[in-house]
Amino acid sequence: MQNNRPSPIFTWGKITVLSAPGIAFVGFYWSITVVFPSYFTQHFGMSLGMTATLLSVVRLWETLIAPLIGALSDATSSRFGRRKLWMVAATPGVMAATATIYFARPDLPAWCLVLAMVVLCTGWTMINVPHGAWSLEISARADERARIFGMRQFIGYGAMILFSLAPAISEQVWPVAGVAPHMIFAGSLILVTLPVSLVFLARRVPERPATPSRLSLRQVWRIYVLPLRGADFAPVAALFAAMGVYTAVEAALYLFLVRAGLGLGDWGMTLMLLQFACGLVSIPPWLAVHRRLGTVPTLRLIALLQVAGAIGLAFLPHGRLAPFIALAVLRGLVNGTEFILIRALLGRLLDSHAARNADVPAASYYASFHFLLDVAAAVTTFLVLHALAFTGFDPRAALPPSLDQAGRIQWLAALALSLPPAAMLVLLGRMEPRPRLRTSTHANKAAEPAR
Repeated sequence: MQNNRPSPIFTWGKITVLSAPGIAFVGFYWSITVVFPSYFTQHFGMSLGMTATLLSVVRLWETLIAPLIGALSDATSSRFGRRKLWMVAATPGVMAATATIYFARPDLPAWCLVLAMVVLCTGWTMINVPHGAWSLEISARADERARIFGMRQFIGYGAMILFSLAPAISEQVWPVAGVAPHMIFAGSLILVTLPVSLVFLARRVPERPATPSRLSLRQVWRIYVLPLRGADFAPVAALFAAMGVYTAVEAALYLFLVRAGLGLGDWGMTLMLLQFACGLVSIPPWLAVHRRLGTVPTLRLIALLQVAGAIGLAFLPHGRLAPFIALAVLRGLVNGTEFILIRALLGRLLDSHAARNADVPAASYYASFHFLLDVAAAVTTFLVLHALAFTGFDPRAALPPSLDQAGRIQWLAALALSLPPAAMLVLLGRMEPRPRLRTSTHANKAAEPAR
């Protein structure tokens, strides 16, 4: 049987172009998960409860429409391609909403902020889901997928460093400026990098030729429940959910933990920059470990180290910078690679499903599993910010929190960050190191990790 997948295009140059839109997406993700809680409480004067509600509602909206956008993307047929068409169509709305939110004055009307947030999250979903499907479906080989998602993660960490660099410098040189200049810097980068990266992507990287899928209400519903439909799907779906919880806890609490829980003042962005830099340099070594051990054993090792790093947060001395620097380096070296490897597991499931002539194409598939990740992240953001408020901490207060409040924040972060990787360890303990997929001999050979 003739293989209908495209010829390999995996020069590093084209992989980089394919991954480049991730720069702008990381700016959005960095903003909504890490900076928006501080931005909304300090710049707009919102309470932690109101901030938690707004961020959770707009993220749940983004999550609920992602499978629908995946189905629409799979059903699209045009001479411009089905993935790039959606990404380009979403760009004007994303840029307008970015300009509204990131450059907002403190007296921006609440309805305007909410509307802009809905437009922003909708537009980014229209960009991210087709882009993820494009990356997922362009190769059937595990080693090539690892290179693609490894480059996406590498560029993601590089973008995190880029978006954190100016705020880190600002908090050391002009600590009284607050978080608003950070947002202006991030918004400016997004407005520049998004259109440029999309132009290069559209010109340099071909989409996989495919027949558009049929679109029906039954098909759309199946996308929402796809991860729950089989024994092969459930472990990977649970890993996506655990990953969503972990990233949401870390993002929502990081700046509050550094500034209030550990009493390190204006070091939040600087330490975040250090952690991202460690994550960036750790990707090639972890990919080398993956080639030697395989996907599941490498994920087990990463989850074990994440549990150790999370527990270590509870024992850091208040007001001491050096111990947290050491722990930030450790946590940076083990965070992020799990995204690459879990998505590689998703690629294997896609190949297995396609080999059985199933009718759920790549964008629907990608959106289905990320639906669980995003739901978990949205719910976790709501819960963890309300738990933070329950400790008695109020970021709008003029005085720093008491030592008792700081200790509660510290223990909240340690407990909340240790649970998801612990759950991942349990899930991975029940998975075979090399899952048996019901594919053809050719597909099985192509899906094996390089050794």
